[in-house]
Amino acid sequence: MEPSAKIHTGEQSHFTLEKRYLRRDGSILWTNTTVSPLYAAAGFLQHYAVIVHDISEQQIMLRQRGLAIQESEEKFRQLTENVGKVFWMEDMERRTLYVSPIYEQIWGTSIESLYQNSLSWIEAIHPDDRATIAAKYIDLWSSPHPEMEYRIVRPDGEIRWIHDRTFPIRNAQGEVYRIAGFAEDITERKQAELEVRRNHDLFEAVFQESADAIFLVDPATLLNLDCNQRAVELFEADSKADLIGIQGHVLHKTPFLDTELAAAREQIRTQGVWSREIEYRTLKGNFFWGNIAGKGIKVVGQRTTLIRITDISDRKASEQMLKQQAERESLLKQVAFQTRESLNLDYILSTTVERTLAFLQTDRVVIYQFEPDGTGQIVIEAVSQPEFAIIGEHIEDPCFRLDLGTQYQQGRTCAISDIYAADLAPCHVELLAQFQVRANLVVPIFQDNQLWGLLIAHHCTAPREWQSFELELLKQLANQVSIAIRQTSLYAQLAMQLSERQRVEQTLEQQVQREQLIRAIAQQIRGSLQLDEILEASVTQVRQVLQADRALVFRLNSDRSGVVIKESVMADYPVTAEMLLSDQHFPLESYESYLNGQARAIANAETDQLSPCLAEFMHQIHVKSKLVAPIIQAVETGDLIVWGLLIVHSCTRCRQWESAEVALVQQVAVQMGIAIQQADLYSQLETQLQQKEVLLKEVHHRVKNNLQVISAMLNLQARVTQDKAVRDVLEDSRSRLRAIALIHETLYQSDNLERLNFQQYIRRLVGTILSTYSNTQISLVYEMQPVLLNLETAIPCGLLVSELVTNAIKHAFPYGRQGEIRIILQSINRSDLQNDPFPSANPLVSPVRKSAQSSAYQYSLVIQDNGVGIPEYLNLKDLKSLGLKIVYDLALQIRGTLELERVSGTRFQLTFSELEYRRRF
Repeated sequence: MEPSAKIHTGEQSHFTLEKRYLRRDGSILWTNTTVSPLYAAAGFLQHYAVIVHDISEQQIMLRQRGLAIQESEEKFRQLTENVGKVFWMEDMERRTLYVSPIYEQIWGTSIESLYQNSLSWIEAIHPDDRATIAAKYIDLWSSPHPEMEYRIVRPDGEIRWIHDRTFPIRNAQGEVYRIAGFAEDITERKQAELEVRRNHDLFEAVFQESADAIFLVDPATLLNLDCNQRAVELFEADSKADLIGIQGHVLHKTPFLDTELAAAREQIRTQGVWSREIEYRTLKGNFFWGNIAGKGIKVVGQRTTLIRITDISDRKASEQMLKQQAERESLLKQVAFQTRESLNLDYILSTTVERTLAFLQTDRVVIYQFEPDGTGQIVIEAVSQPEFAIIGEHIEDPCFRLDLGTQYQQGRTCAISDIYAADLAPCHVELLAQFQVRANLVVPIFQDNQLWGLLIAHHCTAPREWQSFELELLKQLANQVSIAIRQTSLYAQLAMQLSERQRVEQTLEQQVQREQLIRAIAQQIRGSLQLDEILEASVTQVRQVLQADRALVFRLNSDRSGVVIKESVMADYPVTAEMLLSDQHFPLESYESYLNGQARAIANAETDQLSPCLAEFMHQIHVKSKLVAPIIQAVETGDLIVWGLLIVHSCTRCRQWESAEVALVQQVAVQMGIAIQQADLYSQLETQLQQKEVLLKEVHHRVKNNLQVISAMLNLQARVTQDKAVRDVLEDSRSRLRAIALIHETLYQSDNLERLNFQQYIRRLVGTILSTYSNTQISLVYEMQPVLLNLETAIPCGLLVSELVTNAIKHAFPYGRQGEIRIILQSINRSDLQNDPFPSANPLVSPVRKSAQSSAYQYSLVIQDNGVGIPEYLNLKDLKSLGLKIVYDLALQIRGTLELERVSGTRFQLTFSELEYRRRF
């Protein structure tokens, strides 16, 4: 409702308006107008009273003040929003008046939730801190400047540390009417403080509780700045003060050189760390091994070197013990290896004492061997200095004879640190002192449970405390020495046995070689009929088996002259083959001795009773020793002759021939005699065979000529015969005679008189038949494999081919018809045949199906033409034609199978095997 309407209704008595007016000069006029009603006497509204005030200056002042306040508020807002802390303000009723926006980032909740519930921030405080902070919050109005630190738990579960500082806001009268504060997120600072505290605690724990000695060292002066309690204990100091302010390297057993210190400092500077193993001396003079490690660090901004020293004395002792154990094992392995690999006892013993000396680092190690009388001598030694040498000394110890010998026999060992402090007999001390012995180790060496000697280590320069492992090592070495002695003794025995065995084996081998030679020669005689080959092989093998310089066969003539016909000689000596010796060179008495089968073995050729010229000849061909055996032959009269001599020469030296060698040469000479007889017999048989072959060829030639005479007589008869049927019969007979004659002619011309080349024979036979009939319209086709047949099989087969080819020429091509005759001959392996290898295509088959011969092959002979063919009514079992009846009979004769097929002409197939008869030769 408008103000004027409200005046009319009496709801208000006046109203005021502020308006701005624009002057003509463009300035603004601010006015305050008050409107009041004026009523008439009758009580109705008659007029308005309007009062206008110029308030332009007042409005300008208010405007400026508002802008200042607005600017101040903007600055306050920017300050509170960008200060990084939560600014908050509340009144006396604990109502939140203002919270800066960063509250949402720190608490993780909205500002609106705080405006709605001024205590919601307390609900976010960690449960462990909430009660304490709530109590302080209640006392805020009474505490002037309280500060609080507490943890809050954000909605996402993150925990943050808050530092909260409050201050009062007073009015013009100085009364507190509001409280404000800043809440700061100090999580990072708290974490840093915790890390610093944790690092400090950790450093204290590591530094003070460490099992290693720790020093803080000035990197420039190398002085110890601080150390832990372990360092005091390790270096046996009374307090830290004894170790602080000194340079650590003065505690080394061997102080560092300046170059070593410089290298360590440079390595720490460049690589950050440095370490080494050092032997230290404690403040009380004791020693220990330590592993030192240095590292550059910063302490309160200052560069410092942290030195850690770990006591490794136990490890070093273990390493030393392991090293000694490894060296002992290596020494034992080396000695054991030498014992296995070498049979030189002096080398084994010398190497053993030298390596033992090096391991024990002592002055002398010796092996003492006993004599049967209880004395002994030093047989092997190794010394550190030449003046300690006592090799070869013969020692007689009366104390040993009385007591010690028995004790060592029972396995006694001895370890004396100082001979003057030990419980030894004076005579024994005097003996040891004589050889500069101050301390010694002694262990016995046994052979077959008997005391053989002693293995002894001497320390001469000073007393020595022997370690238990050193005594144990010497005992193990004594066992190895015992094994070596036993091994070489056995080897010597075995060597003698082996030598004897080798001698026996060599004798047996020579005997075997000789027997093999006899067998080889005998086998050659049986396997070869060539005398020249037998003699050459015999002299070569005799020379090789006897390891002689020359072996030869000397052929004697009837007048006792002779010549060397076969010889095997070493390259350095003259060849005697073809040298002739007259009868004056070969004495009659020697011939008669050989005729009795006696062999001669001459150890020295110069002492042999020979004629002067023969002795000179032996000298020229360098004969020192010789062995001669006769080769005896029986002549046709039954008398024996010396066919020749088998002679063996030794040219390099005089040789004492053994009886086995003499027997060998005699046996070879006997075998040669057999070979000569066999070769002569073979030569005679060969001559007889050649004569028989000539006779057989002559027989074949005469049979062929006689058959040709008969053929010519039949031809004359046919010419004078007027009957055509008779002429045909005579002509057929002539054709059959030609077939037989051709077989004899082929055999006569062949080198093999026993078997006929049937392939070649068929070509000549069929060609002759075709030329007889002068038929040029018929061509011949051959498909034949090479086949050899004996005479018994070839003649029937040849007649069969003649009959079938003649029949084809005469009847298959009437009236000058052209055509061909195909002849097929092939061999078939019986292993490839089935139960019936040639099944018949029609019933016209001869009754004989198979031959009973044992030949590995069967043969197939096919005569085929493409003529007019044989009539269907023709039956091979009921033949009227003489020619085909002959064919059928010939098939029966050779026990073959004859098949007839009428396919594009006529096809006859004969399947047969070669007939077997007793061999003629």
